[in-house]
Amino acid sequence: YRIWVDHSGVLDSNEPCEAREEAKPLLWDKPTPITMFPDGDKDFFTFTLERPTQVDLVLTSLPSALVPLIELQDSQGKKLPFPETWDANSIVLSTRIATAGKYYFVFQDRNNRSSKDSFLLLAHRTESEPDPNEPNDSSKTATALTTGKEIRPSLFPHNDVDWYSV
Repeated sequence: YRIWVDHSGVLDSNEPCEAREEAKPLLWDKPTPITMFPDGDKDFFTFTLERPTQVDLVLTSLPSALVPLIELQDSQGKKLPFPETWDANSIVLSTRIATAGKYYFVFQDRNNRSSKDSFLLLAHRTESEPDPNEPNDSSKTATALTTGKEIRPSLFPHNDVDWYSV
């Protein structure tokens, strides 16, 4: 008798990356293919920031079988807000991260489905210069304004409050 085994597996250069401990380094400004296979697959990527940074992700070539769910987590695993915008062919996610440290992106399908087709991730970052007026978040730490001296205030992060005194 004969036994024939046929397996059409998926070659994913990012695996293993199923947990935070196996997270792959996020590549900035270089397209990275991501494959969500098998069902229930999660892929973890990590990055470290030295200063406040605008982080943008663009996902393109999305397989029709997938509805990606992307989470941004801090070093403790706390989920952070990460607004997303969808169009017919891509997902764009953008946020400003105010605190230096280690972070993670987690990719999975909202319905735990899979696809042997990859999608592309393009990650970009824009670092912000530290605000020389900080801390000035209260009347006690207000930055003094003087006649004839120009200042360039910065509101960062999104809930930053700046106080000035005359």
